[in-house]
Amino acid sequence: MLGSGSVTISGTGPAANMLVMVQQSTDGGNTWTDFAPLLTDNSSKYTTAAAAPPAFGSVWYRANFTGIVPSPGIVAGIQNGTIKLDEMEYQTLSTTKADWLNGRVLWTPLPGQSQTTDPITVSSASTDAMVVAVPIVVIIAIVGAALWMRSRKKKSTPAK
Repeated sequence: MLGSGSVTISGTGPAANMLVMVQQSTDGGNTWTDFAPLLTDNSSKYTTAAAAPPAFGSVWYRANFTGIVPSPGIVAGIQNGTIKLDEMEYQTLSTTKADWLNGRVLWTPLPGQSQTTDPITVSSASTDAMVVAVPIVVIIAIVGAALWMRSRKKKSTPAK
């Protein structure tokens, strides 16, 4: 029960059908690891789910816009599931851009524009509350049951 659930990470990219890598940091944004490769939709939007952070913890996410816009056939393959866009496939795609672009123009950030989004922080506030509340509720229930049993025992003792 504790530490379960998920959070949705979503946003809008600079171009439709662009490969985006959502990245994750567990050290406040000092180091980033690839988390989920995505393809923006026709409205340039992307979305993915991530597990809720551990109790009393925070995780940071950002989107890295790769600039890779695959050819229409490859986009269709990703959308209909014949091409699985997992992290290994993403690494292959992002190192062989020419095969995927088929003459299409790469997106590049404008001067002063970042290739990554500002990080978002996902904290475990609801999980933290459960970690604190569940033991308190259990203790109250045990004390209540003990007092109730004690009062029943006193009532059932015959008078002399």
